[in-house]
Amino acid sequence: FMTLTGENSKMNGELLTLASRVIYALSVNNFNTVFNRILSSLNLSTSELEDADCQISELELIQYLSMDLTRLSRLIYEGLKKNAYLALSNFLERAIWNWLENFPQEFDELQTKPNEELAERCERLFDMLTPLCSDSGRRKAQTWPLQVMLLVLCPNLLEDINNAENGAPIGASALRKKQFFDDMKRALASHNHSSAKPSLLEAAILATVNMCKSACYVNINDRSNALFSIVQRAKSGLRTPHADTEHLLTEFFVTCFRITPHNNEILKVCLNQQSPPIFHFVLVCSLHKIITQ
Repeated sequence: FMTLTGENSKMNGELLTLASRVIYALSVNNFNTVFNRILSSLNLSTSELEDADCQISELELIQYLSMDLTRLSRLIYEGLKKNAYLALSNFLERAIWNWLENFPQEFDELQTKPNEELAERCERLFDMLTPLCSDSGRRKAQTWPLQVMLLVLCPNLLEDINNAENGAPIGASALRKKQFFDDMKRALASHNHSSAKPSLLEAAILATVNMCKSACYVNINDRSNALFSIVQRAKSGLRTPHADTEHLLTEFFVTCFRITPHNNEILKVCLNQQSPPIFHFVLVCSLHKIITQ
């Protein structure tokens, strides 16, 4: 049902939704059985798993499982253990969002009680993904959105990065992650130059929107949270009209409204008659989403 194609896209979409709910329901009380069945897809050769275009249909089911923090940590560990992180990268990001949406209280608790084991696994996976996309904008569009979500799960690390922005000393490992955020900001700024690579800009926009959206799950009264500070710096760079970014810019607008509802800066930009038409379209879509949700 999840791989159906054809003219009746609406019916196929409804079947996908229903099938994903079945997977979620089955995994609530039978997680090990379902999880192990899906992970059997990873019993492939190393060369197959390292193929960037490797599409393993059963791995797609991972994003629909009932995934609490313990199970999410286990999934990341399995990806590291089986050297299957690249094959999993397309679906692991969605699994993290699945966890955030279904267990927001765990993410809130993670801010005050960081999970060292989870953070260690996230940092290892982050470091393993980094060299794979060093020279490829297309690969960065695949890995950067996941990498930023891995860092979101490491509040102590984000605190170190945020403090480094204010001149505090920083370790080598944290410095590499700080450079990742710097690369994102440079990519966002590159839209003003004719030499900018669309795939690199897309990667930066996807990652920045992910980071901003994740901040919506932090207690809004916790203004000392490092994620809020990092998001505020990143937001200033995400004002680039681009043919394929209407949906992302809408997500960005809605996120900014939820984090700082009394800040009208972005609203004024979108209302300005001299702004690109895409901003006007994004404003309408964003207001509709805010109202309907």
